[in-house]
Amino acid sequence: MEIQVHGGGVAGSAAAILLARAGHRVSQHVARDSRRQVPPEILSPWSLTLLDRLGLPSPEQAERCGGVLSLWGEDEPDFHDYVMTTTRCGLAANRSSFQRELGAAARAAGVVQVEARARGAAVPVVDREEGAYHLLANGRSSPSPRRLEDRLVAMFMPCEDDRSSDRLMIEAVEDGWWYLPPQAGATRFAVLVTDREAMAVQEESRGEWLRSSLGRTNLIAAAAGAIDADLVAGVDARVATAETAVWPSGARLGDSAIALDPLSGTGIARALEGASVITTEIVEYGRAGPAYRAWLENTHAEEVAIRTSIYARATERFQGAPFWSRRMSRMMESRSGRANVRFGSRLPLTSRRGTAERSQLATFDQTPDGFGK
Repeated sequence: MEIQVHGGGVAGSAAAILLARAGHRVSQHVARDSRRQVPPEILSPWSLTLLDRLGLPSPEQAERCGGVLSLWGEDEPDFHDYVMTTTRCGLAANRSSFQRELGAAARAAGVVQVEARARGAAVPVVDREEGAYHLLANGRSSPSPRRLEDRLVAMFMPCEDDRSSDRLMIEAVEDGWWYLPPQAGATRFAVLVTDREAMAVQEESRGEWLRSSLGRTNLIAAAAGAIDADLVAGVDARVATAETAVWPSGARLGDSAIALDPLSGTGIARALEGASVITTEIVEYGRAGPAYRAWLENTHAEEVAIRTSIYARATERFQGAPFWSRRMSRMMESRSGRANVRFGSRLPLTSRRGTAERSQLATFDQTPDGFGK
């Protein structure tokens, strides 16, 4: 079976590798390698366990991440200790290096890689090979019909180097939340997740606003030290779901299917879970179907519940703050519209394999990592 994977991120590469190992002819369209320095990916213990079970490489350029220290609505921070709860630490991985390692593993598995025309580019119908099955894993900004649930922006900037801290720190402020991962490269980054409305009403310069916001934190300011607000960069952090994630000749995967709120680094685990579920179904039935749709729906419901709980705590702490009032309003809309999130039509599947030969790719426990608790 000819399969074309569009995207070179974790979800796309994981799916390409698993399908190639199962005997399919896989082509992967990847964007040109970016050497831009960005904040690291957080791989929780569950993410690392999934990599092991799926036979995928763990990142080589990475630093230890011992847990998540968060302060959302309480006076005292809450620490989720990876080692105490899972007997295994996590990792803060260089994002570009990890994607290159997965790309190399894909080529070793027999995946044919070609350079895409543009990062996140649409895949025109006329360019889709006749008879090929397409997996679109072209990212959060994928130009497809989407149900937008929240329009967030992540602003990251260099801060003082400190390799002594091995915790992911998260702290809410009136106009968003700060996110400080362990250093995993030449530069350490502090990140503010906010929205365009909060950015638009600031009377101060961008740098003064960022320094003022950081100064109002209890955890992050002391840990990050001085920030270089003149080198701030912004990335899309929208929360959205694809209106159609599964159709007869293809499916969407990763952030292209369901882009989650960047609360505390659950994205890698979700990408690996989704890749495992969809490849299991493709190997058995020739395409994605009910199991993958159910996984998308369950994941969406779980994430909405987590966001609602965390946002409620921050809203109570910052009563009257417009940013958090907007978050709760958006969450009410998400919860009321959740019944309409179906990710595609219900199409019957016919197994390509006998029952005794069912693929074991997706036989993992849905073990939560306790983020944001």
